[in-house]
Amino acid sequence: MEQLSDLSLFGCQVGAAKPLPAGTKVRIRIVHKGETFAAVGKVANVRPNTSMGIVFTGIEEDAQTVLEKWVAELREHQ
Repeated sequence: MEQLSDLSLFGCQVGAAKPLPAGTKVRIRIVHKGETFAAVGKVANVRPNTSMGIVFTGIEEDAQTVLEKWVAELREHQ
């Protein structure tokens, strides 16, 4: 389990003591309040010893709906 931040429709930042190299293909799964979002992506940027930016490259339709709901909720709370 890792810490997630900066969630958007296009990607997120994932905390990691040992981030993967930029360009690495990844699968990401996020569970929040009983809902699950899953996607494939790649590491877009790395902050050594702290985190990596993930850009989503493939999202299934049902997962897209969950992501859009979460992003809308985040906007309401800002």
